[in-house]
Amino acid sequence: MLSIEFLKQLKDHAKYEEKYMKRIACPYIDIHIKEHKKIMSSLASLVKNTSNINEFKTKFSDFIDDNIIKHILEKDIKYANFKKKEYILYTCGCLNKKYKISHNMHLKIFNGAKYDCKICQQNIRLI
Repeated sequence: MLSIEFLKQLKDHAKYEEKYMKRIACPYIDIHIKEHKKIMSSLASLVKNTSNINEFKTKFSDFIDDNIIKHILEKDIKYANFKKKEYILYTCGCLNKKYKISHNMHLKIFNGAKYDCKICQQNIRLI
């Protein structure tokens, strides 16, 4: 079944990510591991407790949005940039213009905040 294979792939990905975080001495790794376990538990419960395919499709879609995508955008992006840089790249309408945006500012933009370039007056956007 697709959901069982997805759960396996998700576990494998989490293990790989956690090894990487340990290797680069990323802070708060224990919290991140707990978040992974919570996601795995939620998915396992969803698979176990859903009685029909239509109900599963709806709940699985919500699970992806509420857990996986949110985790990637709010948690993983923070750690992915830890060793390389302490910022996330954004751009605007100006030719070759790049902004180094902090993780906190990125979350504000993700949640709807708008920041305009002072030169071209366009919203900055994730590269």
